[in-house]
Amino acid sequence: FTNVPAFWTTPPPLAITTGEMVAKIAVLTPDFSPGQGWSYNNSGYVLAAAVIEAVAGMPWHTYLETAILAPHGIEGITFPYGWRVVPGMVPGHSISDGGHVTRAFPAMFHIAHGAGGLVGDVRSLMKWNLALHRGDILPPAILARMITPEGSATLPGPDGTPPDYGLGVASSTNHGEPVISHGGSIQGFATLLAWVPSTQTTVAVLANTDDPAVMSDMITRQLVAFTIGKPYLPPMTVPTPPAALAPLAGSYRLGDQSVALHVTDNGLQIDCTPVQAAIIHGRRTPAQWHPAPPADITVSIPVIPLGDDHFAFEASIARATFTRDAGGRGASFVFQAKGEGPGTTWQLVRDG
Repeated sequence: FTNVPAFWTTPPPLAITTGEMVAKIAVLTPDFSPGQGWSYNNSGYVLAAAVIEAVAGMPWHTYLETAILAPHGIEGITFPYGWRVVPGMVPGHSISDGGHVTRAFPAMFHIAHGAGGLVGDVRSLMKWNLALHRGDILPPAILARMITPEGSATLPGPDGTPPDYGLGVASSTNHGEPVISHGGSIQGFATLLAWVPSTQTTVAVLANTDDPAVMSDMITRQLVAFTIGKPYLPPMTVPTPPAALAPLAGSYRLGDQSVALHVTDNGLQIDCTPVQAAIIHGRRTPAQWHPAPPADITVSIPVIPLGDDHFAFEASIARATFTRDAGGRGASFVFQAKGEGPGTTWQLVRDG
């Protein structure tokens, strides 16, 4: 939600004004100068909401509801300021340190503010997508600017794919088809909303849990693939003896990151960190978990042979393709987090 350390160590106020939030942001040091980098920034949305209030002369959420949502018949999206109960809203859940499902700490929608302090339902999100992407809310030129990434937002991220973030939404592809989407999470909840231009389809995944194991990104991607007639099918394992897999074992590195592959009686496995496992499984990464898991945890994931040195991962759509040296040993592999695209190349640094 935020990388501001004090947010996680200081009890949140029960009420806060937009001006007070802007004052708290104003004393923070920017990570980089405008136009010199890209990072998802919830504080930026708070500032955008402050601009709305300054121009409209009313609270940002009041303007949103009266000037945008209501005129388009979108009644199921609202801002629950003041901890008020929203009729029909389900309770949020978390996972305790012992692995038990618990009621989540009350979601701080007033703190989320313009960065996501809204509640809604699937039907309302569908109406929103239709109104936005069919041009009922924004002129075509502004909508195009909104969904078009530029600058640093087009450069590759940790998983090899660029964030491709525009103005409030990300642009990506699914089996080559453009997809416009945005996800988010708050105490007890995780969501993802996608729009498929070619089929004029909305996919909305709403989960009343903040458990990182709930793979809303993966579920959304699979649903989108289904809507365009190209569903992800379970990988067809090609039986491969351990002796044929052994030459691929070893430690592989990408920049300052490393993973280890080894062969067991059950086949090839990859040992990686929690953040790497999250990328493989399409989950929210530990940077979005608070508190973050210990850095020294190792996660082992079965690697599934598909033939011709192509591999899948258990419970994942990610793919890896190995290149061997002249002696037949693994030299590198290309990892594709979403099963397509250019991916990242990991180089062998030590044989297994």
